[in-house]
Amino acid sequence: MLCIGVLCLSACVPATREFVLDSPEHRLTNGVRLLELGRIEDARYEFRMAFKLDPTCCTAIRGIAISLGLQERFEEAFRTMAHAKSCSKDDRDRSMAAVGFMRLCILRKATGWIERTENFFTEALEYFPSNFEAYYYMGLAYGQAGMFPKALWAFREAVKIGGSSCSKAKEELDSVKKVIEASPESDFARSVAFKDALTRADVAVLFIEELHLDKVYKERGIGILGEMNYPAASSGVSIGNHLNRPKGGLNADFFPPQDVVKHPYRDEISKVLRLGIQGLTLLPDGGFGPDLQVTRSEFATIVADILRKTAIGPLAGRSKNSERAVFSDISDRAPYLSDVLLCTTHLHLMATEQGLFHPMELLSGPDALLTISKLKDLLR
Repeated sequence: MLCIGVLCLSACVPATREFVLDSPEHRLTNGVRLLELGRIEDARYEFRMAFKLDPTCCTAIRGIAISLGLQERFEEAFRTMAHAKSCSKDDRDRSMAAVGFMRLCILRKATGWIERTENFFTEALEYFPSNFEAYYYMGLAYGQAGMFPKALWAFREAVKIGGSSCSKAKEELDSVKKVIEASPESDFARSVAFKDALTRADVAVLFIEELHLDKVYKERGIGILGEMNYPAASSGVSIGNHLNRPKGGLNADFFPPQDVVKHPYRDEISKVLRLGIQGLTLLPDGGFGPDLQVTRSEFATIVADILRKTAIGPLAGRSKNSERAVFSDISDRAPYLSDVLLCTTHLHLMATEQGLFHPMELLSGPDALLTISKLKDLLR
């Protein structure tokens, strides 16, 4: 999100690298790069130095405002952005100040935030109709608000205008297309639709809220911890907190691990733990790791386990050790090879790219939702 957050600044920094050291341009460039690295305080220092060198530099003031917004210091951020607008030298500066306000509204998400963002969007276009950043941020706002068709329109307009950040708009456009194809039904799925990287907790909640996997397992007679049909002796996976579990064996109720007890999605994670999904059980340290991010290969293992447990016909008997790699970035010896092949070449549940799977890349919201949508159809 930090990289997205600096587009309205980087667009105003000269593209050439041939500038004088300790000049306003040099300081602005440093500030943008530091924001991209998440070094917000250092970035703000650079923007302040740029403003000190050139008190008429509106971009520097906008940079300070954005840095404050990223730290949720919204009162200061809005006041600073208002100062940036008041010292604008031309219509382009005024338009970019309106974009800055859009960005702050998106970050804050106060009551009526989408309407306020739309108002600032209209203002930005009044000053500068071909403002790429205005369309880009409006697309982000619509996406985060779950207004996917409008997000599609905004990103398409941004791509038409083009510019140095057009590639990012194209990526977002592709993501919106995936989300629209996935057609998420739950509020939670829509809320994570545009996350760059999903966590184990996110994936667990999606399986319960969007896929209703606990109900699928019950309907198909697949063993669930705490119910009489749970195969206690042959499970082979770590599912509950053995130290905190009351007497009575695996079929008794269990307490979630310590890192889940106070988690906002404790109930959903507990339900997933009861399902015993390979790749989404307890970690070696006894915790669940709800905030750990999930890679594409890990997600393939999780989905493949669900497929094998619910499959009918040839799929149920498919060997995990009889496959050979078809992706140049996956070794024949990779432990997740058969899982990836099952989710790609066999059932086309996960996307590939020119002979690559990108196993270590983090799982994005759009990719997860599209896979779950396809899995949902397969399980019907």
